[in-house]
This record gives sequence, C-alpha cells and structure tokens, in this order.
Amino acid sequence: MSLEFNKIITKVESMGRWLARRDPNLDDRLEEAIALYEASTDLEKIYRRIHIVRQSSVSGYRGAAPPDPEYAEILPTRVSRPPLPPLTTIIASDGSQIYPDRHTYPRYYLLNIGLFTYYCGVDKRPEQYTLPQLYYTSKALRDQRKRLINRITVDARRSVREVEILSQHAQRLKEDTGTLITLVDNRLLFFVGSNVTGADKIMNDYRKALMRLHRADALLAGYVDSPQDSRQIIRLLYLLDMDEQKVYHTDMRGLGKFDALTDIQLMRKVLKPGERSAIMVPNSPTNADYRESFGLDYEIAFFFVNVARDLRPHIARVDLPMWVAKDKDSIDALHAAVVSQCAIQGNKPYPYALTRADELAYVSGKDREKLEELIRIEMRKWLMNPGMTAKQSTKNLARGFKRRHKLK
Repeated sequence: MSLEFNKIITKVESMGRWLARRDPNLDDRLEEAIALYEASTDLEKIYRRIHIVRQSSVSGYRGAAPPDPEYAEILPTRVSRPPLPPLTTIIASDGSQIYPDRHTYPRYYLLNIGLFTYYCGVDKRPEQYTLPQLYYTSKALRDQRKRLINRITVDARRSVREVEILSQHAQRLKEDTGTLITLVDNRLLFFVGSNVTGADKIMNDYRKALMRLHRADALLAGYVDSPQDSRQIIRLLYLLDMDEQKVYHTDMRGLGKFDALTDIQLMRKVLKPGERSAIMVPNSPTNADYRESFGLDYEIAFFFVNVARDLRPHIARVDLPMWVAKDKDSIDALHAAVVSQCAIQGNKPYPYALTRADELAYVSGKDREKLEELIRIEMRKWLMNPGMTAKQSTKNLARGFKRRHKLK
C-alpha cells in the first residue's frame, strides 16, 4: 500500500507556513552578521577570545578559529580563483555499500570503491577503477558480543576504505605527476564512537592512510557540497560580538540573535564566483586530538568556496589537513582544482572527478540481485540451501509485483 498523501497534505501546508514565518527579521540579522564579518580584521582579538573559550569549563564552543599565527588569514579574506598548475593530477575516490541483512542467509556486506584519475596539462586519458570487496566471515560480521554489526560500522569502514585506496593510488602516482590532488566526498575530521565495532582499529587505519597521503606529497581535500548545517563562522561572529567579560561565563552552544543564520547564507553574500574564504580550523575536541595525537600537520582546516560560474552562488566547504593549509601554493592549487573541476559540469557545479568516482562506486538493485544469485549458485554447488526468514518472505510477497486491472 502506498502513502496516503491526502492524510498529510494539511501538515505539509502547515509546515510551509511555519517555514515562511520562522524568522521575519532574518534579512536584518544577516546584514548585521555581514557587517561584523567585514569588520573582524583584528586577529589578536580573535585569538584572545578563542583562548578564553578553550579555558572555560562552560563554553562548549564549536565554532571556527584561526590556525597558528604564521598560517592565519584575517577573517574577511577573499581570494579569487588562482591559475591551475601547468601539470596537475586529480585522483578522486568514492564508495557505496550493501549492508548485511539479518533476514537472509548467508549474511555478508559489500564495499565498492570507485577511483577516478583526471590529468590536466598533459595529453593523457582519464583512468578509472572499481575495487569491490565482499565480507562474509564471522570476524567481519560480528561484534564482540556476537551480534551482527550495525550500519554505522559499515559506513565507517567504507569511509576509511575510500581514503586507504586513495592513499595507495597516490603513492603509485607520486612520481612525474606534477601537482597531485586527492579528493573525497566527505569531511576529513573523521571520528567514530563506541557504537562502532572496532572503533580503535578504524581510527588507526584512517591515521595511517592520512600519513601515506602526506608522504606521497598529495594535496588532500574533503569536498562537502552545500553544507547546510554549518554554523562555524556564524559561531565565531557570535563570540566576537559578545562582551569579553561575558565570554567567561556563557554557554557557547547557542547562537543568540544569530540562531537562524548559517554559514552558507553568509558566504552567498560575501563570496563572488570562484572566490574562497579565509583558512580556518574547527574548534572541537576531535580536532584538538588530531593535532595532539597525530601532529600539527594532521589538524584539519577548511575554507568555503563559491564554485558557481554565474551570479547564482553555490557554496561548498573544502576540508584540508594542515600539511596543505600551511603552504600558500598548495592552497592555491587546491582552490584552482576544485573550481575548475566544478566548471566542467556547467550548471551543476560539483567536481567532475568525484562525480565519476561516484558513478563507478554505485551498486544498483540489479547489481545486488546478480550478486545474490551468484552466491545462491555457489551455495547449491556445495549442497547448501540459501534462504530468508519467514518474516522477510512475507514482506517480499506483499511488496512484490502487482498487476493492474482496468475495465474496458
């Protein structure tokens, strides 16, 4: 049975009215935030405020902060798109998965990584690979309490696998490739919690992959398309607008009068096509741990960039490790590569290499059906009987093909 839309249409209409009147003063507050942003050129003041919230036991500040002074840029910095280095190699990786299904036998999960290499400044065709991996042993499928692993664990393993494959390929291409740029479609500030099976190993594997990329002299970037929930610059503006004595005692998890604003709304107003914002770092315990445990080169920084070619802004966030963010030429190369890659796809600005990597990684429903048929054939060859639970069988029956009948 399909969703009965007539029963929710009034709620949809109510939702529209609520969104329309959510903040009638939004334009005024955005103009106030822009004015504060443009005036925030005093790095010493920003460092002083950041020091206060990092010492406070009540702040909970999770906004942006400048990197170390020798690498810092003033907050309202805007950099136009620089030229792409004459010889540039761009490698992108992306992944997809089939989750383990507790209703079927045998149980397994699949990770498929797509890898796409794009050459600039040389007459060489792009290269593409897919690297599927099937996991079916008890060690891969079960946690310490012998329960089937959850989807969050599979997602975490896929994210690390994407960076591992990227690092391995970067090491093979590090000679005679010019500027080597590596892209993933994700934030780089990766962290897994206790609800992920094998969390320590996953984080260790991620750290090793980052180190391989660093040794390969690769310029790593995590591309985040339209980061709608990002408020790190807005949080910094809220901090700077506050009376200094109040900062010592304020819970900074709120945003006060800027509560309805986002970084995208701000950047749409201040960044012209092709421009990037200042390099900043996320102020978070996870990022502090990256710096303390891995070293300064592995602290994660970011900038916003307007990848649109016309007056309709399209804001993306680019994460980069400090081994890239410490070097202006590296930042320029990364900035130029991201904007030029987005320009390839016209009015759908998104890095071309990442688009192709996603296409390579995608596992369709037909692919899954074919894989499961291959598994059933192999089981029958060994005189085993594949099957599914009675509950799943009845679900499939109820959701299966239905013939429509019409009166003539």
